[in-house]
Amino acid sequence: YNIYLKKVHYKTFPDAESDEKVSHLAWRMERIRAIKCGSLDKLVECLVDENGELDSTYVSIFLSTYRGFASAKQVLNIMCERYKCVSSDKHMRESIRELNKKSLRSVLSVWLDTYSEDFKEPPNYPCLNALYKFTSKYMPDNDLALRVRHRIDKFKKEEENGSAITVSHSDVDFKFTMYSDIGFMIDSTSQKLQLKDIPNKLLADQLTYTDAKLFKKVVPHHCLGSVWASGHKQKGEEAPSIVATIKFFNAVTYRVIATILKNPDLRSSERAKVIIQWISVAQELRALKNFSSLKAIISGLQSNAVYRLCKVWSHIPKEHLNVFEELSLIFSEENNQQSARELLMKEGTAKTAARPQGHTRNKSWSNFSNLISRRKSMADYSHYSGTVPYLGTFLTDLTMLDSAIPTTTDEGLINFEKNRKEFEIIAQIKLLQSAAQMYQIKGDSSFQGWFDSVRTYDDKESYELSLAIEPLEDFSPKTPKGHKKKSSISGISFTSLEGSSPSATSVSASIDGSTSSADGTLPSPSLQVPRKQLPHAASSHSLKSLEPTENWTFKSSEGCVIRVSLDTADNHWTNIYKSVLLSNNDRSPTVIQAVLNKYNLSENKEDYCMSQILPDGELLIPDNANVFYAMNSVADPNFVVRRKHDQRTLKLKKSRKGAAKKLLGSLNTTL
Repeated sequence: YNIYLKKVHYKTFPDAESDEKVSHLAWRMERIRAIKCGSLDKLVECLVDENGELDSTYVSIFLSTYRGFASAKQVLNIMCERYKCVSSDKHMRESIRELNKKSLRSVLSVWLDTYSEDFKEPPNYPCLNALYKFTSKYMPDNDLALRVRHRIDKFKKEEENGSAITVSHSDVDFKFTMYSDIGFMIDSTSQKLQLKDIPNKLLADQLTYTDAKLFKKVVPHHCLGSVWASGHKQKGEEAPSIVATIKFFNAVTYRVIATILKNPDLRSSERAKVIIQWISVAQELRALKNFSSLKAIISGLQSNAVYRLCKVWSHIPKEHLNVFEELSLIFSEENNQQSARELLMKEGTAKTAARPQGHTRNKSWSNFSNLISRRKSMADYSHYSGTVPYLGTFLTDLTMLDSAIPTTTDEGLINFEKNRKEFEIIAQIKLLQSAAQMYQIKGDSSFQGWFDSVRTYDDKESYELSLAIEPLEDFSPKTPKGHKKKSSISGISFTSLEGSSPSATSVSASIDGSTSSADGTLPSPSLQVPRKQLPHAASSHSLKSLEPTENWTFKSSEGCVIRVSLDTADNHWTNIYKSVLLSNNDRSPTVIQAVLNKYNLSENKEDYCMSQILPDGELLIPDNANVFYAMNSVADPNFVVRRKHDQRTLKLKKSRKGAAKKLLGSLNTTL
């Protein structure tokens, strides 16, 4: 257990005696005991304390996160055995026994109602049938057995009718291409519909309608790193609700790119109008607080194939460029996407979008304010009061948390502290799902017809179209300073594999938290448009796998997650990172040993040293220093471990280079 002190305020009563000591106290400290780790049997046993009371917080954490260390069958068997043990315990007082049994029934009831998908195991439903037999025998006077029977019948009926209420079936499935469903017929009017014919507000509303629908269907525990990573390996079978969201995100991004690149003979000024429309739609999405499609559109506009079209971008008015830059800054990866996180925390359950602060520009904000002020009616007000977050942020956090913190302790006990941290993120998702319920938007079949009729292109086709519009030889082959050729969309690849169909989603995961930065993207020419006019682009269209974001970090007063690369002669041409959990009392040798273990190296830790990678160089961590306090807390927690001999060689090279530059400078001054 961990012991915490909680401040509890006294209730004051106006009629209280003034001479009582308690009346002079505003609060007192209360000791709270929280489970730190334990065996599966003990964790299940602690769902109900020795007095038969339920700890609702602990029950919620356990039921939300147990899938990382146990199966539903294991937990159910232990709970049933616990119930039988309590029932036959002759040393327990009758009142305590009955209270224990009642609490256990409550846990089973909550589990069945809130996490019914755990019991969905067609065609035999072994867990449900086992629970039905148990409740019929040991709880004959309770309605739980009847509810279990109804659940079995419901699941069987859904299976027979082929209409199971899951995101992998028709109730929330979205047709992403005109080829995905032969039975889906597009009427003649929808075929003639063009992007320019669709009002920006309608386009934003319909994207939000689908985004909200999918987000509300997300099963929060599917986002867990253990479940999500497993789902990647099984092509999303373990996390269909997440895959559905990713597919639609990809669908929006590909359509942004396709509508801009189609018809290579189009004049640059006309093509610029398409970009302007998408920027305006993104602005509408910002007002709707739909950060998912907003991110998808920004990613499409920042894709390699679109961003390189400098002649087209030169026709974009400065006003729209400023808006585009403002919206792009929301998803800046600086400081662990702090802008996006703060904005989501501020607006997640608010009724309207908030005014940006800090680095934002007044002119851009005035454009956004004008958009808000145009919506004066109460219908419009309630219309955009919901929120759809960018799910990739949560998936990244949970994936990195899963890779950085071990599931079990050195003693073989389940590390429940990890589950508490995971639950904090899951609770945020649930809160935002309730906010998404506030949207009052109806679907539009004509829009869906247009959306499905858009011809999309894979990465290779898009780049070829881009070259046809503006040939490569017209530009310098060097990538512009502000343009990243490759970026992790907040850590999650919401794009398909290069060369594959846009509808096929990349769902590979890095289980151990490692990331390779080897770049296989096509070369992108430099933009001749001044950097001040365009925001830094992050080409997300060429991603190939799930990658933790470069600036991801999990920090607290007790520790943080750092990313460490190993610089040796063997891996000189690759850049692979490992996530390592750093506590506030870890010293350099301990951390270096953990890194060597991550890389499966059985070498002497004394032969290695570690440095923090800073924007202007490296910070060498002393040999026996406390890394948590020695590191630069302002910079990203990116480290490199190398042999001390290599470190000395590197330092010598840098000193020689500095001396040569100094000598050259003095010679130039003399001349």
